[in-house]
Parts: sequence; structure tokens; C-alpha cells
Amino acid sequence: IMAMAEQQTRPSHLEGIAIAGALRTSRHVFTAARTMRREMTPAEAVLWNRVRGGRIGYHIRRQQPLLGFVADFYCHGARLAIEVDGSVHDNQQDRDSNRDACLAEIGIKVIRVSDASVFADVDSVIALIREAIASRINEIATGND
Repeated sequence: IMAMAEQQTRPSHLEGIAIAGALRTSRHVFTAARTMRREMTPAEAVLWNRVRGGRIGYHIRRQQPLLGFVADFYCHGARLAIEVDGSVHDNQQDRDSNRDACLAEIGIKVIRVSDASVFADVDSVIALIREAIASRINEIATGND
């Protein structure tokens, strides 16, 4: 019965996707996300101060649990995750690729920006995010996602 109830409440863009537990996120991921919101990296804090509260024209969430992962930033309307990658990501490219592929299977696109680019030219990063969101919204509206 639970599986049937879950299937009936899935958003239409998730219809037919067979990922075990795709719509479930464990409690520890929510706890981790809450902690990560309090302890953002310096680059995440700079970017958050520029995108919070719809300042770029779109609603952005920070440290959003998705499929058992925590995305640095997420725009639900565009189904777009934004990752700010620091040097730790240099040693986990396979893990990041797997995560991106899992999210892509449920219709979420991931863009990555380096923390160095946030510090060097946050305005260009904001422009990139706005462009990516607008592009995704257009893809979704035209059925090309």
C-alpha cells in the first residue's frame, strides 16, 4: 500500500522512474543539511548572500536534500542544483559524476562553479546561474528536459 501511495503522489516529471527510494531522504541527510546551513563554506556564504530571498529573480534554496545527497543550492522551479566546488572536489570527481547522473535520472540538472570563481567574480557566477535557470525553465516548458 505504501508503494502505491508513493507512486500516486509523485510529481509528473518523476513518472516511470525506477530509482529505489528516489523520493525518500533519510533523517540523517536532513540533519546534515541543517548543519551545513549553519556551517557554510566561505564561498557558499558569499554566493548565498547574493541569491537569497529571490535577489536574482528566482527562489533559491540552500543545502537542499535531494536523493540522499545535499545540494549546495537548488532552484526547484528550474530543477537545477548549483554546486560550489572547492579543492575537496578534486579528489572526488567520480563521486560527483555519479551524484550528477543520479540527479539527472530524476530530471535535475547540476551546474558546478568553483569556489575560486565565486571569490574572483561573483557577478559572472550570478549571471551564469541566471542563464542556467532561464534555460532550464525554457527546456521544461517546451518538454526538452
